[in-house]
Amino acid sequence: MANAKQTDELSSHAEFGSGADSLPRSIRAQVIAAAAVAERSTPAAILLPDATSASSVDSKADESTGPNAEMPVALVISHPEIKSVSELTGGNIAIDDRQSASVPRVTAALVAAGATEIQLRDGATLAIDRLLRGEVPAAVVALVSPEAAAAFPDIAGFHVFKIPLASR
Repeated sequence: MANAKQTDELSSHAEFGSGADSLPRSIRAQVIAAAAVAERSTPAAILLPDATSASSVDSKADESTGPNAEMPVALVISHPEIKSVSELTGGNIAIDDRQSASVPRVTAALVAAGATEIQLRDGATLAIDRLLRGEVPAAVVALVSPEAAAAFPDIAGFHVFKIPLASR
C-alpha cells in the first residue's frame, strides 16, 4: 500500500497528455487550489447572479457611490501568447458548469474589457483542463470577491486577467 501511495504522489507531479500540448500537472493543481481558496474567502452573496437586481431601488444609489466591494471578479487565465483581454476577441472561452448562471454577466464584462464576439462554453470537463489541453485560449477559473482576486497568485507561464463583473 505504501508503494501505491508513493506512486500516486509522484504521478501528481507528472505530465499529462502527450506531445507539445502537455503541461505539468502541478499547474492544474496550483490553479485548482488557488481558485478554491479564493472562492472560500468570497461571501456567497457576492456571487448570486441577480444579487444587485434583487435589491431595492435605494441601493442603486449606494452602488454608484460605494466601493466595488459587492461586485464579483472573474479570474480568467490565458495562454502566454494572449497578452490582453482584447486578444480573446472572436474566440471560445471555457467556463465551468457551476458558473453557468453567471455566463451573461461574465460575457458582458469580457466584452466591456475589449473581448468582443466571444463565446463562453461550459462543459463536463473543467475549464482549466480545457485550457491546459489547448482546446481554448482562455478559461474562467473562478468568480470571486475583489479582495480574493487581488490575492490570487500569478501562474507561471500563463496570464491571469481579473475582470470585474457589472452590477446588473
